Amino acid sequence: MEAIGYAKQMGLKVLVHGGLIQRGTAARLKEAGVDQVLMDVIGDENTIREVCHLDRKPGDYLQSMLYCRDTGLNIAPHIVIGLHFGQIRGERRALEMIREAGPETIVLVILAPACGTSMAGIQPPAMDEAARIIATARILNPATPITLGCARPPGNYKRRAETIAIDCGVNGSPIPIKLPLIMR
Repeated sequence: MEAIGYAKQMGLKVLVHGGLIQRGTAARLKEAGVDQVLMDVIGDENTIREVCHLDRKPGDYLQSMLYCRDTGLNIAPHIVIGLHFGQIRGERRALEMIREAGPETIVLVILAPACGTSMAGIQPPAMDEAARIIATARILNPATPITLGCARPPGNYKRRAETIAIDCGVNGSPIPIKLPLIMR
């Protein structure tokens, strides 16, 4: 917390990707002046256990967001679409929990298999399934800014995901590809 306080004194903006946060930790982060808490939200118990190797439940993620919100912290929950080895499991439930927490922004990430990991050989979620989750995020959270996160499969998949995200009402994308200007 001292390092966060020092960074704030130096004029830096501090974002914390804190995992599951307890009430006391949320209070200390607020006292230290954290600008935003980023947190992954997982809506499927099997994914939590089999992918993240944690003995937790989806409700623990909701409670974490609520602790932060109740403390007055700005939260930016993240959903990794296809986190369960490329399958869609619990993303809808995660979106419902996020809606209940009322965050300032939502970040959607699409699983990108990475070399040297246990998921190196898996296929990312089908584009139509990812698109359904992106559209659901907008429908459930019509006034909340939504960003497509920087992690997503490369190449044509990335290009299609960005185009679909814009069509679904996503507000931003870090490191976007060059999209042609489309007049509507």
